[in-house]
Amino acid sequence: MSWKSRCRWDAAIVFVLVLAIQEISASSRVGAVISRLRKKSDPDMIPIGKEGGPLDVSLALNFINIASVDEARGEVEILAWQVMSWRNKDLAWWPPEFLNVTSVSIHPKYLWTPDITIFNNARAMEEITPPIATVDSDGTVTLLPSLRIRVLCNLSDMTLNGIREEEITICDVRMGSWTYSADILTLAEPESRNLGTSSYFQGSQFDLLDVQAKKNVFHYSCCAEPYEDLKFFFTFSRKPRVQAWFGDDGLLNEKSRAYV
Repeated sequence: MSWKSRCRWDAAIVFVLVLAIQEISASSRVGAVISRLRKKSDPDMIPIGKEGGPLDVSLALNFINIASVDEARGEVEILAWQVMSWRNKDLAWWPPEFLNVTSVSIHPKYLWTPDITIFNNARAMEEITPPIATVDSDGTVTLLPSLRIRVLCNLSDMTLNGIREEEITICDVRMGSWTYSADILTLAEPESRNLGTSSYFQGSQFDLLDVQAKKNVFHYSCCAEPYEDLKFFFTFSRKPRVQAWFGDDGLLNEKSRAYV
C-alpha cells in the first residue's frame, strides 16, 4: 500500500470513529435526560405547582378526514390529530447541563397525562399512531396522537341518496376532563375559534366546509365547582354527484359519479 493510500485509509477510519463517538454522545445525552424525567415524573399526580391554581391544558383537534357517515345510527367517523400540551415544571432541565439537549421523546406511560375524553362518542376512541410524548426543557409536554373518533350526530337533514347537491350538516366533538373540575384542570381558550380546514384530505368523499371551537363552563346539580369542555363544531356535506354515461359492450348505461 502506498503512502498516499495509507493516509486516505487512516483518514477514513478516523472519520468513521468521529461519527460513532458523536452518535454515542448524542444517545447518552438524550438518555440522561430521559432517565431524569422518569425519576422526576409521577404518572399518578397532576402537576399543580406549589403556588396552587389549576393546571392549564391546551387542546386542539385538526381534522384529517370524515371517513364515513352512518345515517341510520346517527354516527360520524372522523380521523383527526389531537394536539394537547401542558407544563410540568418538575420535568424542566437546564440544557447546558445536558450538552444543550432541548427536547426529548418519551412514552407517555412514564408521565402524568390529562384524562381528556369525548363525551358524545358513539364507540371507543382508537389511537392510530404510536403513543409518544415530547418534553421540552421548560417542562412543556406535548401529545399529538392520530385518532379515529366516532361521534353521535343528528343527521336528519342530510340526504345521502340521489344525485343533487346534499344538505349541509353540522356536528360536534365535545371533549373535556373526565374527573377534574376547572378548579384543578382548566382548558385554554382556543387560539382561534375558526380553526380552518388546511389539514383535511381533499380526496375525501365529504367536503369539510368549516371548523369552529368553543369553550363552555357549566355546573352539575351535585357539585358547586365548575366544569369545562371544548366543542369542535364541524360543517360538512357529501360531495355533489353528476349524471354520466358509460359505454358497456356497445350499450349506454346511466350511472352516478362523484367529484373527487
